[in-house]
Amino acid sequence: MDDGVSLLWPACSNHEALKKFSKLMAVRPGAEKVVELVLSDMYRSLQLPRWALEPAQARSAAPGAVTIGLQPYRVSVNGWRRDLALSIGGRLGERLAGQVPELAEVAFDWNEDWCPEEPDRGWEGIYEAFDRCGLRLVRFGEEFPAQLRACVDSGVLPRSMLAGWEKLGL
Repeated sequence: MDDGVSLLWPACSNHEALKKFSKLMAVRPGAEKVVELVLSDMYRSLQLPRWALEPAQARSAAPGAVTIGLQPYRVSVNGWRRDLALSIGGRLGERLAGQVPELAEVAFDWNEDWCPEEPDRGWEGIYEAFDRCGLRLVRFGEEFPAQLRACVDSGVLPRSMLAGWEKLGL
Protein backbone atom coordinates (compact mmCIF):
# COMPACT_ATOMS: atom_id res chain seq x y z
CA MET A 1 0.00 0.00 0.00
CA ASP A 2 1.16 3.53 -0.66
CA ASP A 3 1.46 4.71 2.93
CA GLY A 4 1.42 1.31 4.58
CA VAL A 5 -1.03 0.19 7.23
CA SER A 6 -0.80 0.84 10.94
CA LEU A 7 -0.18 -2.14 13.18
CA LEU A 8 -3.34 -1.02 14.98
CA TRP A 9 -5.42 -1.69 11.87
CA PRO A 10 -6.47 -5.30 12.63
CA ALA A 11 -7.76 -4.36 16.07
CA CYS A 12 -9.36 -1.11 14.92
CA SER A 13 -11.07 -2.71 11.95
CA ASN A 14 -12.72 -5.35 14.15
CA HIS A 15 -13.29 -3.39 17.33
CA GLU A 16 -16.62 -1.74 16.46
CA ALA A 17 -18.02 -5.01 15.10
CA LEU A 18 -17.04 -6.80 18.30
CA LYS A 19 -18.68 -4.11 20.44
CA LYS A 20 -21.91 -4.31 18.39
CA PHE A 21 -21.80 -8.10 18.58
CA SER A 22 -21.35 -7.83 22.33
CA LYS A 23 -24.49 -5.70 22.65
CA LEU A 24 -26.52 -8.02 20.43
CA MET A 25 -25.34 -11.09 22.29
CA ALA A 26 -25.94 -9.61 25.75
CA VAL A 27 -29.38 -11.22 25.82
CA ARG A 28 -27.83 -14.68 25.54
CA PRO A 29 -26.32 -16.10 28.72
CA GLY A 30 -22.55 -16.51 28.47
CA ALA A 31 -22.20 -14.75 25.11
CA GLU A 32 -21.06 -11.49 26.69
CA LYS A 33 -18.27 -13.35 28.50
CA VAL A 34 -17.03 -14.78 25.20
CA VAL A 35 -16.96 -11.35 23.55
CA GLU A 36 -15.26 -9.83 26.60
CA LEU A 37 -12.62 -12.57 26.40
CA VAL A 38 -12.01 -11.77 22.71
CA LEU A 39 -11.81 -8.02 23.41
CA SER A 40 -9.42 -8.55 26.32
CA ASP A 41 -7.22 -10.77 24.17
CA MET A 42 -7.20 -8.14 21.43
CA TYR A 43 -6.00 -5.45 23.85
CA ARG A 44 -3.43 -7.77 25.43
CA SER A 45 -2.02 -8.97 22.09
CA LEU A 46 -1.31 -5.38 21.06
CA GLN A 47 -0.11 -4.32 24.53
CA LEU A 48 -2.84 -1.67 24.73
CA PRO A 49 -4.74 -0.31 27.73
CA ARG A 50 -8.52 -0.66 27.47
CA TRP A 51 -9.10 3.04 26.78
CA ALA A 52 -6.85 3.01 23.71
CA LEU A 53 -9.45 1.67 21.26
CA GLU A 54 -12.35 3.69 22.65
CA PRO A 55 -12.62 6.89 20.56
CA ALA A 56 -14.05 9.11 23.33
CA GLN A 57 -11.49 7.95 25.88
CA ALA A 58 -8.62 8.18 23.38
CA ARG A 59 -9.66 11.76 22.53
CA SER A 60 -9.51 12.86 26.15
CA ALA A 61 -6.45 10.86 27.27
CA ALA A 62 -3.98 13.05 29.15
CA PRO A 63 -0.32 13.09 28.08
CA GLY A 64 0.74 11.11 31.17
CA ALA A 65 -1.88 8.43 30.49
CA VAL A 66 -0.71 8.13 26.89
CA THR A 67 3.02 8.00 27.60
CA ILE A 68 2.61 5.50 30.43
CA GLY A 69 -0.26 3.49 28.96
CA LEU A 70 1.13 3.20 25.43
CA GLN A 71 4.79 2.60 26.27
CA PRO A 72 4.29 -1.22 26.22
CA TYR A 73 2.69 -0.89 22.76
CA ARG A 74 5.60 1.24 21.62
CA VAL A 75 8.13 -1.32 22.86
CA SER A 76 6.15 -4.14 21.20
CA VAL A 77 6.08 -2.35 17.84
CA ASN A 78 9.83 -1.85 18.09
CA GLY A 79 10.24 -5.58 18.74
CA TRP A 80 7.89 -6.53 15.91
CA ARG A 81 9.89 -4.34 13.55
CA ARG A 82 13.16 -5.93 14.67
CA ASP A 83 11.76 -9.46 14.28
CA LEU A 84 10.34 -8.66 10.85
CA ALA A 85 13.63 -7.18 9.68
CA LEU A 86 15.58 -10.21 10.94
CA SER A 87 13.15 -12.61 9.30
CA ILE A 88 13.02 -10.86 5.93
CA GLY A 89 16.74 -10.07 5.99
CA GLY A 90 17.62 -13.67 6.78
CA ARG A 91 15.40 -15.04 4.00
CA LEU A 92 16.72 -12.55 1.46
CA GLY A 93 20.27 -13.36 2.47
CA GLU A 94 19.62 -17.08 1.97
CA ARG A 95 17.96 -16.56 -1.41
CA LEU A 96 20.60 -14.16 -2.72
CA ALA A 97 23.62 -16.05 -1.35
CA GLY A 98 25.81 -16.94 -4.31
CA GLN A 99 23.67 -14.98 -6.78
CA VAL A 100 24.90 -11.57 -5.64
CA PRO A 101 28.48 -12.10 -4.45
CA GLU A 102 28.99 -8.51 -3.24
CA LEU A 103 25.92 -8.69 -0.95
CA ALA A 104 27.12 -8.63 2.66
CA GLU A 105 23.81 -8.06 4.44
CA VAL A 106 20.32 -6.70 3.99
CA ALA A 107 19.56 -3.55 6.00
CA PHE A 108 16.19 -2.01 6.85
CA ASP A 109 15.40 1.65 7.27
CA TRP A 110 12.06 2.22 8.98
CA ASN A 111 10.01 5.35 8.44
CA GLU A 112 10.84 6.60 11.95
CA ASP A 113 12.53 5.64 15.19
CA TRP A 114 9.61 4.10 17.04
CA CYS A 115 11.23 3.71 20.43
CA PRO A 116 14.14 6.16 20.74
CA GLU A 117 16.44 6.28 23.75
CA GLU A 118 15.17 9.72 24.76
CA PRO A 119 11.75 9.13 26.34
CA ASP A 120 10.19 12.38 25.03
CA ARG A 121 10.99 11.58 21.39
CA GLY A 122 8.94 9.55 18.95
CA TRP A 123 5.49 10.09 20.40
CA GLU A 124 4.31 11.80 17.23
CA GLY A 125 4.49 8.35 15.59
CA ILE A 126 2.05 7.01 18.19
CA TYR A 127 -0.21 10.01 17.63
CA GLU A 128 -0.14 9.46 13.87
CA ALA A 129 -0.73 5.68 14.09
CA PHE A 130 -3.82 6.18 16.23
CA ASP A 131 -5.03 9.06 14.04
CA ARG A 132 -4.82 6.87 10.90
CA CYS A 133 -7.19 4.43 12.59
CA GLY A 134 -9.68 7.15 13.52
CA LEU A 135 -8.56 7.26 17.14
CA ARG A 136 -7.35 10.82 17.45
CA LEU A 137 -5.50 11.48 20.69
CA VAL A 138 -6.79 15.07 20.75
CA ARG A 139 -5.78 16.13 24.26
CA PHE A 140 -2.40 14.44 23.93
CA GLY A 141 -1.82 16.12 20.54
CA GLU A 142 -2.54 19.52 22.08
CA GLU A 143 -0.79 19.22 25.43
CA PHE A 144 2.28 17.05 24.77
CA PRO A 145 3.76 19.23 21.98
CA ALA A 146 2.93 22.33 24.08
CA GLN A 147 4.92 20.84 26.98
CA LEU A 148 7.83 20.06 24.65
CA ARG A 149 7.63 23.58 23.17
CA ALA A 150 7.85 25.10 26.66
CA CYS A 151 10.95 23.00 27.40
CA VAL A 152 12.51 23.97 24.05
CA ASP A 153 11.74 27.67 24.63
CA SER A 154 13.37 27.51 28.06
CA GLY A 155 16.49 25.87 26.60
CA VAL A 156 16.03 22.52 28.38
CA LEU A 157 15.43 20.52 25.17
CA PRO A 158 16.82 20.96 21.63
CA ARG A 159 14.61 22.41 18.88
CA SER A 160 14.77 19.08 17.03
CA MET A 161 12.34 17.64 19.61
CA LEU A 162 9.52 19.52 17.86
CA ALA A 163 10.32 18.56 14.25
CA GLY A 164 7.92 15.61 14.04
CA TRP A 165 5.12 17.49 15.75
CA GLU A 166 5.56 20.50 13.48
CA LYS A 167 5.46 18.20 10.46
CA LEU A 168 2.05 17.03 11.69
CA GLY A 169 0.97 20.65 12.11
CA LEU A 170 0.86 20.47 15.91
